[in-house]
Amino acid sequence: MSSNNLYQISAIKRNKQGLEIYSASVPFSFVAQRFTPVEGDVPPEKRSQRLLDPKHAADIRKYIENNEDYYLPPLVVSIKGDVKFTPFKDDASNGLLKIHLRSKYSVLDGQHRSQAIREIIENEELAAKFEDEAITVDFLLNIDLPKAQTLFKVLNNTAKPVSKNLTLFYGADPLSQAIHDIINDVPLFSDQFVEKEKTNITKKSPKLLVYRWLYNASKRMMPGINEEFDTQYCKTFWHTLFDIIPQWQAVYNGSMTPTDVRKGFICSHGVFIDALGDVGKVLAGNCKDEPLKVRDLLMPLKEMDWSKANPDWKNQVVDEKGKMLSRSGNRDYLTNYLLRVMNSADKGAALAA
Repeated sequence: MSSNNLYQISAIKRNKQGLEIYSASVPFSFVAQRFTPVEGDVPPEKRSQRLLDPKHAADIRKYIENNEDYYLPPLVVSIKGDVKFTPFKDDASNGLLKIHLRSKYSVLDGQHRSQAIREIIENEELAAKFEDEAITVDFLLNIDLPKAQTLFKVLNNTAKPVSKNLTLFYGADPLSQAIHDIINDVPLFSDQFVEKEKTNITKKSPKLLVYRWLYNASKRMMPGINEEFDTQYCKTFWHTLFDIIPQWQAVYNGSMTPTDVRKGFICSHGVFIDALGDVGKVLAGNCKDEPLKVRDLLMPLKEMDWSKANPDWKNQVVDEKGKMLSRSGNRDYLTNYLLRVMNSADKGAALAA
């Protein structure tokens, strides 16, 4: 191969399950120029990639733009063409990967990362900022289409989707950080009692609540557009409920288990936390200038019967077999019920969902 027709890059060679893999740090500019997306008119049987989702690629681009310490997993790319690996002296695993410029590339894993990089390089302002950036690429050499399709399936089927719970928990935007700080401020919402990884909890789980429930309920307490999120109000709201719900106190003090509470009471279920979020949103309107006022407004709930046996819950929050009902209508019923209890204790509050 003539050196004029070659792209040369330092690479590390390794073998895995019969495959020769060459790992290299590849400039964004090369990725943008060479790793093109699959055309929409190519049928599935003729390609080893899924069709591009522009929104997903745009989300990755924004992530790269807005995070100086961004991380992108390696791309997996097959090369079809004239390729040669020349080891460095005394090191058979390290050397130069020489790729003929007419070689063809197929992205088996990371097509949306590639498209995000392409969009950055095609933007003049962004290209100047990211021109020195690179991404790790694992190159596979001259594999046929059936093998490429098999590898695509393995690479994409074995990746377990990140749970919604973890996605919220790892959120880095200001709102996510604010809610995370609020939740961390309440003793009961610690790792010991709140499931922060899985999306739901089983009957015998040692956890009482799910992070996702608390996050979504807190988020519903946001004020209008261009108004700041009142973290003091939200903290007071959850602290007060922790103080006045006996079963929450009992779990925290160790006199009841989460399993016992889940079995006999409504206050450890998602629909209950959802309803509290709605209640919190209504009360926020009454506490705009006095965030601590919410404590007084919530106090009437201290005498509530949260047991599933409470006849007021029958077929509205709990079915005849003691199973929680979790449709939006059930949440609305519970929200309005709690607001009525608070209204009856404070006629001037004028609380309504």
